[in-house]
Parts: sequence; C-alpha cells; structure tokens
Amino acid sequence: MSPQRLAARLDSAVLLFQGELRTTHDLLYQPRLLVEEGALASILANLSSALEVLAELLACLPVDFSRSQPMEIALGNLIRLAGDICGNCVPHDYTPRLVFWMDRIQVTSRRIR
Repeated sequence: MSPQRLAARLDSAVLLFQGELRTTHDLLYQPRLLVEEGALASILANLSSALEVLAELLACLPVDFSRSQPMEIALGNLIRLAGDICGNCVPHDYTPRLVFWMDRIQVTSRRIR
C-alpha cells in the first residue's frame, strides 16, 4: 500500500474513532439515559482495545511518515478525551469493573503519540 493511501485510510480511521470516543466521553460525563452495566463495560472494553491497536499502529509507522494536520488534531483530541476517562475523573460513581476499563483507557491514551 502506498504511503498516500495508508495516510488517507489512517486519517479516516482516526477521525471516525474520535467521534466514537467523544460519544463515549459524553455518555460518561453527561449521562442522558441509563446504560446497563454490561453494555457500558462492552463499550469501554472495545474502546480500550481500539486504543491499544491505534497506539501500536502509530508506533509502527516509519519515522518519515507524514501525518496530516487533521490527523494531528484528531489525535490530540483523542488523547485529551481518553485522558478524561478514568475512575477518579468522571463525575459519577461506577462499579469496579467499569472503573478498570476507564483507567485502562486513560493509561493507553498516554502511549499515543
């Protein structure tokens, strides 16, 4: 795959992921409806897994890989939003299982560069 094609696909994936992360962040900070714990745990586990994959992917990119400005902005937003997701950060009390996933999301966000 050419570097330009890879960059376009990565831009698209990061921008889409940013939207999903924003929705999850809003769900935790401004819950408009009650979400069953199992469903929220699944959302947080998937988010954690996706962040892990993104961190690994970014670490594998060649040093000379040129990131677009939208990607840099989106990654900054991802890091900020994911950094706000932790058991002690969110304004509501959650079960230990949910806190585990939230804390893991925050820790993984620190690996994204």
